[in-house]
Amino acid sequence: MSAGYLVGAERGVIGSVTGSAFEKTLDSRVPTGVRPTIETMPLERAQVAVQKMRSGDAKFGSCWRWETRPMRINEDLARPVIVQAAKLDWVPSPSAGVDRRMLYRIGGEVARATSIVRYGPGSAFPRHVHSGGEEILVLEGTFQDEHGDYPAGCYFRNPPGTSHVPASKDGCTIFVRLWQYREGDDAQIVRQPGEGEAAPLREGAEAARVLFDDGKERVLIEDWRPGSTVIVENQRGLEFLVLTGSLTVGSEQLGQQSWGRMPAGEPLEAGVGSEGTQIWIKDAPLQHPDVLQMPA
Repeated sequence: MSAGYLVGAERGVIGSVTGSAFEKTLDSRVPTGVRPTIETMPLERAQVAVQKMRSGDAKFGSCWRWETRPMRINEDLARPVIVQAAKLDWVPSPSAGVDRRMLYRIGGEVARATSIVRYGPGSAFPRHVHSGGEEILVLEGTFQDEHGDYPAGCYFRNPPGTSHVPASKDGCTIFVRLWQYREGDDAQIVRQPGEGEAAPLREGAEAARVLFDDGKERVLIEDWRPGSTVIVENQRGLEFLVLTGSLTVGSEQLGQQSWGRMPAGEPLEAGVGSEGTQIWIKDAPLQHPDVLQMPA
């Protein structure tokens, strides 16, 4: 059967999938509560899809993704954690062309989460409301929604209740934090690349600017000198992301997109690589006492 036979007419394909492995998978689905995500194919590959079903040659590892419980990734906020995100696999999201590297996550598809997200060219998410707020730093390319374009270096905060249709015409990579807003944090801001008030320089820094500071949390981007040692004191909690260059923290060599989180009282002490480093820093409780509660 050719795909052309189906186009332009009220015709369809009727059939069933057989094979003991498939039947056992379906039989186990209901009692265990797992939900299948089924691979889709464009119409021009309809014949391939039918052949795979008839032959029992479907590759379940690629056609199915099973979710049996909420994810819990680096959920212990009392322990320091460092993730070399560039070494993680990309995990597909529910929207085609959008993949994620999960750094911190508690929950299912709706989750308290910190991730690096990659949008392929022409990809988009459908419109959605951020009931728990959203914080984004654009790392590569240009992120877009109906409100505007946000090139690499843009930082913005979409407070609880805001909505948009995120997309990227040419592809982009972003750092995003979800469901980590506290009660009463309703400031919606956009910082274009290079914007922000100058901040006092710590030892080893050659530039620093404040992206956001409301007394409860302080977000900065800093440039650190090549070969220097930098100490960031930590009174209430610390989170960081290496944007360019490299660092040595303890025995670990951290490259671009390495992420870390330190509980209060544990300072960050880092040796800066020969090319220098640009780093994103958040000085705030790792979870606000009045953090917004997620839906049950």
